[in-house]
Formats: sequence, structure tokens, C-alpha cells
Amino acid sequence: PGLHFPFKAPPAPAWQAAARRRRRTLLVLVGALAVLALAVQLAHAPVAPGAAWWAYKALLVLLFAWVGAGFVTAMMGAWVMWRGDPHALQLAGPPRAIHRDARTAVVMPICNEDIATVFAGLRATCESVAATGALSLFDFYVLSDSADPALRAAELQAWERLRQMMGDHPVLAGGRVFYRWRRRRTKRKAGNVADFCRRWGRRYRYMVVLDADSTMRGD
Repeated sequence: PGLHFPFKAPPAPAWQAAARRRRRTLLVLVGALAVLALAVQLAHAPVAPGAAWWAYKALLVLLFAWVGAGFVTAMMGAWVMWRGDPHALQLAGPPRAIHRDARTAVVMPICNEDIATVFAGLRATCESVAATGALSLFDFYVLSDSADPALRAAELQAWERLRQMMGDHPVLAGGRVFYRWRRRRTKRKAGNVADFCRRWGRRYRYMVVLDADSTMRGD
């Protein structure tokens, strides 16, 4: 009692400092684009602009900032791809074969998607994994939140075709492809993935989540 020990927080990791700088850069550039858009509008403003004019221009500036955020994000991403990112995740050593006891779930949440695109991409991913010789270590899940019964029926047909193509069988070696339709569609995509993790996540050591239009190479 009565003694005070000075506490000094440990320094933040380098990647956190870089992330803060990048967020600030993004906000500054988007703000500059919004200010530029506003300046252009003010330069051509009428002598006595009314409330409707101000409301319209405010909406225009907000939409321009929204588009500008996408533009700046793309430019920053292009810069990182060109110059490299010292804070990106990197392998500590050469890639090693996945342990035979480790299984991976490849999860694709979908909701009222184009069926041809979804299953063509998933088939390409499955075939690419099969070409590596490690297909038996992976299970593929199509997690549907589609509300239209006709669309769900088409999804089931496409899933069955994909199962036949991949040689899916509970005993024979082949790619296992599962389809699940969720009755209680809560919290959209995040809820869909969370529901999968609660029900079947304990069966797998790893999980890869794909978008409905994603493809991924087996290597």
C-alpha cells in the first residue's frame, strides 16, 4: 500500500503502426477528393443557392467520396502489389505437405446466386485440389440461404451433378461435397458461416471461406 509502480505499455507491433498510417492516408485522400468535388460545385454555384441546391450538392459530394474510397483503396492495393508489403503474412519456411490427420473445410455461403457461376467455380476449385493428390483431406460445403424454392431445387440438382463428377462416396476415396440449406436465415453471410462452425467446425482443423464467385487453385 502506498507504493506506485510505473507501468509502461509495450510498444505496438510494426504492423499495427503501418495499419494506422494506411488508414490515415486513406481518410486524408478520400477527404481531399470530397473537398475537391465540393470546390468544383461551389465554383459553379448560382448567386443565391437554395436549400434544394445545397441538399443535392451534399448528396453528390457524399457519393463522390464513396466512389473515391474505392478508387483510393484500389490505388493503395496496386502500390502494395508493385512495391511489396513487409507486413504481409509470409511462410516461415518452405511449404510442407498437410498432415494426413488434418482436415480442411472449404465453405461457400450462397444466397440467391447464379447457379452456373457458383458451381462452375466450385468445380474448378475441386478439380484443381484433386490435381495435387490431396483431395481426400478436403470437404466442400455449399451453405445456401436462398429463399426461392425453385432456386433451391436447382441448387440441389447442380450439387448432385458436382458430387457425381467428383466421385463423392461415403466409402470410396473422392471429394466430399455437401449442401446445406439454412431454415433460420439470421445475420446473413456471417450468421451462415457461424452456424456451420457451431455444427460441424469441430470436425476440421482448418477452414477456407469462398465467395459465391470465387475460385481457388489447389496449390
